[in-house]
Amino acid sequence: GQCIRIFVGHSDEVWCVALSVDGELVLTASDDRSAKVWELRTSLCRWTLTGHAGGVRCAAFLPTGPCILTASLDHTAKLWDVETGQLLRSLSGHTGFIKTAVC
Repeated sequence: GQCIRIFVGHSDEVWCVALSVDGELVLTASDDRSAKVWELRTSLCRWTLTGHAGGVRCAAFLPTGPCILTASLDHTAKLWDVETGQLLRSLSGHTGFIKTAVC
């Protein structure tokens, strides 16, 4: 394969990459405590999702709606609006790291 896009912006390791169902957006999750939403066509960052107190190990697009789920080493999962980048809900209560988000 040949590299066709490079997404530059995280300040630490990237652990997860996901593609939206429509193929227009790329989602990355990083140990820099953020997830980023990128436009695939332009490589521009549309949103930086911040609010986790630990590294974000996984992120996924929900197939049933315009939302993103992030999973973090801070023992929380967070639900975000794809269209605005706004935090919709923080899910707490886990006693250990959350390393995956599957939708």
